[in-house]
Amino acid sequence: MSATYLEFSRPSAGASPSPIFGDYSAYGCRLNAVDVETLFDEYDRAGFLYAQKRQRLAPYLEQIKDNLARLLRAGPSLVKVVTYGEPGSECFGSIMQWRHTRRSFHVQHLVSIGGPRASRAVMLAGQAVYMKEGWNSAQCWFSPTNKFASRVFGSITTRVGAETSHVYPVTYLWVPRRHLGGPASDPAVRIVPTPSPRQIFEFARKHRGEVYAAAEELNDPDLELHAVDREYRKAGLRRTRQVRAAFLASTEELAGIALAHRGPLGLNLSFLENRCDLIVDETLALEERRRVGEALLKSVAEEYAGFAPDAVPVVLDERTAPAVEHLGGQKLRDYAQSIWLEGGFVGWYRHVEAIYDRFMRVATRRGLAG
Repeated sequence: MSATYLEFSRPSAGASPSPIFGDYSAYGCRLNAVDVETLFDEYDRAGFLYAQKRQRLAPYLEQIKDNLARLLRAGPSLVKVVTYGEPGSECFGSIMQWRHTRRSFHVQHLVSIGGPRASRAVMLAGQAVYMKEGWNSAQCWFSPTNKFASRVFGSITTRVGAETSHVYPVTYLWVPRRHLGGPASDPAVRIVPTPSPRQIFEFARKHRGEVYAAAEELNDPDLELHAVDREYRKAGLRRTRQVRAAFLASTEELAGIALAHRGPLGLNLSFLENRCDLIVDETLALEERRRVGEALLKSVAEEYAGFAPDAVPVVLDERTAPAVEHLGGQKLRDYAQSIWLEGGFVGWYRHVEAIYDRFMRVATRRGLAG
């Protein structure tokens, strides 16, 4: 059976761009074709689970594997593991996508063994089918110190455009829940547990950007992701998002928001499925930002009562990070959150394709193309 073009990508006579196909097999890839133990064996073989990461995951590893197995059994509406090549072979690659919001997925855990051919295949196949299925946005997270990831994912706006893509530098830290105990009230800050989606969207757009606000679907009435949670419940798991807004009592102006994501433990091996996005008005004085940040984190602390590491994983901008240092937060790393919207899907595909085509030419000269 021949592969089918996506209609917008069908090349015309004399056109140079290669066609984009709407199925995994056209790229030599398969979907959800390996079991969890095999996938983790390949993570080990590729060096993806380095010693420090494996040690950090060790107390939760069996639960993580069980959660992923449940999701794989539930079908690709929740998790897509795209693989190229046979496990254990000299050329193998995989990438994972997991359901984040009603119309978006996280893209993560790219591993490749035996040259760039496998990683090129899984990335392009994953994006091509994603386009065909009509999703709204996608995002991936990487460390800015990772030169490869920065080159591929950190440069997307050069090809995709700032209107439909953005790369946000953030700080990732964990605040122990025990440091968030005690009185949650601060007379200077008023917390609203069920804020207006319009207010949340406008605030996020102003302080984090249009692409972020659109990708997180903060203009959707279902801010708490009830529809997505119903899908996860079919696998015996949960996926929710609790939203809090903080208003300054002196001015009644919206000063900060917290988006407390809760999901199956270890779906992302850095626990980003359980992150709390903390966005505070950066124009406030440090003391005001400190009070707003503390009030927001205390207001969501109870949502993490069942989170096994017993901490709140907080994502925030570098300027706001000092405002929560007094809470005993442990900085894990700096991250970059790379987001691309539907209007940039083709541009993202072409961007990755062009980079990997250069990698392939170099690898071929060196005999490492896979």
